[in-house]
Amino acid sequence: MTSDLYICSEEGSHADRLRQVVDATVTPRQATYFTTIDDLCQCFRGYVPQPAMVIILINDNDRLQALLSSSDLFQDHQLILILPYGKADLLDPCLALRPRYIAPADGDFSDIQSILVKRFSATAAAVVRDPNNDRPAPVTASGCAASNQSCQEG
Repeated sequence: MTSDLYICSEEGSHADRLRQVVDATVTPRQATYFTTIDDLCQCFRGYVPQPAMVIILINDNDRLQALLSSSDLFQDHQLILILPYGKADLLDPCLALRPRYIAPADGDFSDIQSILVKRFSATAAAVVRDPNNDRPAPVTASGCAASNQSCQEG
C-alpha cells in the first residue's frame, strides 16, 4: 500500500465529514483510511513513502495514549491532528507528537481541505468539490478553493 495520505478516524459524524472533505480533494488512490490507531501503526511499521501526510482524529485519551506509544513511527511524516473542542487535557500530550497542524473536530474542516489542496496541488484536479454542497468550488491561482476564507494567498 503506497498512498501519500493516511487518515485514521473512528466511525462517527466527525469521521464522516472528514472523509467527505478528503474525498472531495484528493483522488482515491492517494488516500488510505484506518479506523484504529493499531491498524495505522501496523501499516507504518512496513514501508511508507516519506514524507507522507497523516491525519488522525483523536476522540479520547485512550486513543491518544495508543498514538503516543508509537510516536516514533510518525516523526518523519507530516502529522495533522484533529482534537475535540473543550478537551484541553489532550492538547499538551499532542504537542509531543510535533504535529504540523492541529484542527478542532467541531469545525467544517475547510482548513484541512486547504492544506490538502496545497500539498496535492500537483496531482489535484483544477476544481475542488465543496463538501457542503454538490457544486464545484473554483480554485484560485494559489491552489486554494475560492470559497475558503481561511486560505492565505502567497
